[in-house]
Amino acid sequence: GAAQTLYVDTALNTAARWLVLLEAPASALQDFNPTSGDAGKLLDNMLRAANLHMAGAVLLAPLVRAGTGGDLPSALKTLLGSAKADVVLVMGRLAAQALLQSTCKVKKL
Repeated sequence: GAAQTLYVDTALNTAARWLVLLEAPASALQDFNPTSGDAGKLLDNMLRAANLHMAGAVLLAPLVRAGTGGDLPSALKTLLGSAKADVVLVMGRLAAQALLQSTCKVKKL
């Protein structure tokens, strides 16, 4: 999915840039709103608890298992290059496996 910028109004120019890779349901490919519903409120609370609302920039990109044919490693490489993030936060098994190009279980990653 397309990366979205969070916390634009409170971002600090001198703080670190973050990229949050988030495992998301297939429905997230259309009209993805990371802060909607109960799950969105929980995500927002977790990111705020980590003070990311005061970061230099926070880009959130949903990773979705969408059948066959996608070139996820290439898309991730492009995203990582364009995000110019200082820190990457990986949330979920799919996101971790995609970033590390591994099929190991999360426990082993």
